[in-house]
Amino acid sequence: MDSEKLPVSRFSTRELSGSDGFEAWRQSIGVMFEAQPLPASEAPAGFHAEVEAYHLGDLVFGAAVLDAQRLCRSARRIHGDQLDHVLLQVYRTGGQRGDFAGQPFCVGSGELFLTDLSCSFDTLASQATIINLVVPRERLESRRPLLDAHGRILRGALGGLFGDYLHALERRLPQLHRDEAGDVARATVDLLNACLNPCLDTIEQARQPIEASQLNRIKSAIEQALADPALSPQWLCRQLGLSRSRLYRLFEPLGGVAAYIRQRRLERIHGQLCQSGEQRHIGVIAYQWGFADEAHFSRAFRQHFGYSPSEARELGWASSAHGAKAAQVAAAGYEEWIRQLGG
Repeated sequence: MDSEKLPVSRFSTRELSGSDGFEAWRQSIGVMFEAQPLPASEAPAGFHAEVEAYHLGDLVFGAAVLDAQRLCRSARRIHGDQLDHVLLQVYRTGGQRGDFAGQPFCVGSGELFLTDLSCSFDTLASQATIINLVVPRERLESRRPLLDAHGRILRGALGGLFGDYLHALERRLPQLHRDEAGDVARATVDLLNACLNPCLDTIEQARQPIEASQLNRIKSAIEQALADPALSPQWLCRQLGLSRSRLYRLFEPLGGVAAYIRQRRLERIHGQLCQSGEQRHIGVIAYQWGFADEAHFSRAFRQHFGYSPSEARELGWASSAHGAKAAQVAAAGYEEWIRQLGG
């Protein structure tokens, strides 16, 4: 498994004073918005903004803490940058009100709303904590046209479902790896499509990638605990809050969760046996990865690879060719990620 974590970009005005803080924020958020300070009578003393963003390949996810400000996107800006993305925001606290392409708009705490970056708006945003998701339009329209997205507020059960998903995703992002980003992005877009266009087809399309994302999360937990003797289906259920039936159903196509754990342990052992300089007794290495009986281990190893552990060591067969490394993201920040989305 690719052990690299997701690329993360952080912005903060914490060390800046006076107008420097707002100017740094204005330049940063300028990739999408034209930010303006509030009149002196309304503005806080100094301006504070913090953003933490994660690159998910086809999406950019961000969490922000922001002071009040005016945000707009003019026809000139739209023509100049030609961004063709949809921005989804969830206000944990605070809200936004103003004009969205000629229509009055007001969103409050706990509500999800969409902004079409190919359309104009002019709003006042209060001091707030927000979750952001930037999605290229082509991803949302891969199955059906996206209608009436600008200023759309997702309310009701489906809106609540997607809000819960985003909060759960935020908690998991620091532990996710690059090679999981594609599955997470697909699951996120399909679930959003199901919420925007609720019908049996879109809900069914959302189910499979969501299950794939959950399966990857479980696999990641298995990798991290592979040498732990306590690793078992029961341990996974407790650690990840899964029912046993759910866990077994997800791993059924892979031959079962216990078989998958045994397979991954055998592959780890194979890799160590092929390392130059690894001189430990084979039984010691097997014990390290959860095999207490050396004879049982040898039979399982031969059944899986077609040759014995000692033959693997003697021939030095490398097992490092499994899985290509995920594509590298340029070491740029949040602003460049937004520009590159969908490109």
